[in-house]
Amino acid sequence: MTFIISLILIWIISIIILVVDFKSECNRWLSSAAFCVGLRYLADSINVLAAPNVNNYIKLIICILTSISFVFYPYTLLMFSLSLSKILEPKYNKFLMWILLIPVVLIYVFLPINDFMYPTIKPSYKYLTLWSTFGVILSNAVLIVGYFKTVSIPKKKNIFLVGIFMIPTTIFGWLINFLLPILGIKNLWKFNIIVVVVVAALYCVLVVKYGFLGIKIRFEKNRLDSTMQSISSGTQILTHAIKNEILKISLCTRNINSSEESFDKEKFDRYIGENTQNITASTDHLMTLVARIKDYMHEIEIREEYHNLADIIENSLNLMIVHIKEKNISIKRYYSYGQFGTVLLCDAVHIQEVLNNILKNAVEALQPGGEIGIHVIKSKKVLTVEVRDNGPGIPASNLSRIFDPFFSTKKNSMNFGLGLSYCYNVMHKHGGGIEVESDENKGTAVILKFLSKKVKKVV
Repeated sequence: MTFIISLILIWIISIIILVVDFKSECNRWLSSAAFCVGLRYLADSINVLAAPNVNNYIKLIICILTSISFVFYPYTLLMFSLSLSKILEPKYNKFLMWILLIPVVLIYVFLPINDFMYPTIKPSYKYLTLWSTFGVILSNAVLIVGYFKTVSIPKKKNIFLVGIFMIPTTIFGWLINFLLPILGIKNLWKFNIIVVVVVAALYCVLVVKYGFLGIKIRFEKNRLDSTMQSISSGTQILTHAIKNEILKISLCTRNINSSEESFDKEKFDRYIGENTQNITASTDHLMTLVARIKDYMHEIEIREEYHNLADIIENSLNLMIVHIKEKNISIKRYYSYGQFGTVLLCDAVHIQEVLNNILKNAVEALQPGGEIGIHVIKSKKVLTVEVRDNGPGIPASNLSRIFDPFFSTKKNSMNFGLGLSYCYNVMHKHGGGIEVESDENKGTAVILKFLSKKVKKVV
């Protein structure tokens, strides 16, 4: 009975994973791995139900089902880890898909089919143990490497949750089904039901609480994508940018209108020049955005070229200089990596607009006399641009929603709540990520992460 329960639970999980996103290569491989495990329980169920009349034909069926389970499970598990972690390029994954079939073929060529009559331990069982050890250990190692190499926050979270689900269950299954029987500790296969129940329970918890293997994560992603599409994303983001620049232009014109009586002619002319330069910079930025986003309706298109990162940061600061001076905000630059010389492969227009949104949020949150720190730090894997302010911070209850379109804590009706969702999409398109850390009454940090391989040189 326990075998049948295990079979039902495992194959239900396998079907759910496959149905949720059949087009996903990761889901297909993991579903295949779960299906292979289910074949083992199907073989055991047939063996129990047919006893004591297990003839040669039934034995052959049992051996075939068990062999598929034992031989293909490590293969499909390893291919799943490679597909999910993306530590190799797709072409290499495809190459390995065929190369890793060689041990599978060799096992079927050299091992008699009767050796798969588990739980009877045959001398050749040690070769199956070696193959299983190779597949399980390497699969988990690939998953761990993939977690540390991944920059994208959603992908990192996904790999982390898969690791929680996969690593302990595969290691425990490997121990009781392969290693310990070889060492003479037999009949532990009876405890497989514990592994299956734990897997099913853990799967349900992860799906409900966090989103796992495409169910909740995919739903949230589709919700974000469909929302952006339904509101004609390009038009709305352009409107958001226009709103920001018009406010700057409006402030400059008010300064000009109110300055005639406050200065002598020489100071007045200089003051007019500063404000008209800011107006020109804002209109130039808008014209560039219009040219780039005029045909963008559903998806952001980036055009990556090498740009000096410090120039992009300074351009964004210059566009915000009116508001910065108005609140007497101090700007601290901490370019610990390649001061004024980090050359980054990126779309300068979109990255500058990302920084514009982040700086605008920081300036609006700060009280007069506040401080904004801009940090540029490079590690082995990522280049980080951090914009940190000492403002009031974001309540913990709002942090999970800040990337949602139209979500805003600002009461001003001119705030559409599109800025950070736009930033998220731009960084995702660059293969990077964006994080927000905040403590109430202490401040907020927005962290942009770029892959180190996109850094060309440092002056």
